[in-house]
Amino acid sequence: MIVTLRTLTEKSVIGFGHLKTTTVGDLLRTRQYKDLISLYYNLERITFCDDILRQLYLNDPEFAILKPGKSREHFEKFSDMLLTNLEFHNNAVNGKPVDSGKSSNILDPRKRKMHIRSAKDCSKMLNRNKTQRGY
Repeated sequence: MIVTLRTLTEKSVIGFGHLKTTTVGDLLRTRQYKDLISLYYNLERITFCDDILRQLYLNDPEFAILKPGKSREHFEKFSDMLLTNLEFHNNAVNGKPVDSGKSSNILDPRKRKMHIRSAKDCSKMLNRNKTQRGY
């Protein structure tokens, strides 16, 4: 049996699932690292080029697995640790303060009010445009 191993680069389109039209570079730019780590550990015939493995810290012998092959145990064991390392590194490189706790814009009441206020403004604009057009 011939095993084909698909090595993805930054320009490679994932091509299946909810990431059908998404490239690996898009996931890196939008910081959706969990999807990339999940692809690496849970799919037997998919791997990444060395540059992407280095960015995701998957080139370290502790985190790497032999391909073709998959390891659900590695994903469960290392995914949280890898995501924490990636977020810490990105915040340090971009000059943002490192936040140890998980904060969300939805949970912050000031930002939530601004979001609701902007949604009301948007609906007022839509209604105003409809009346001006004669709908």
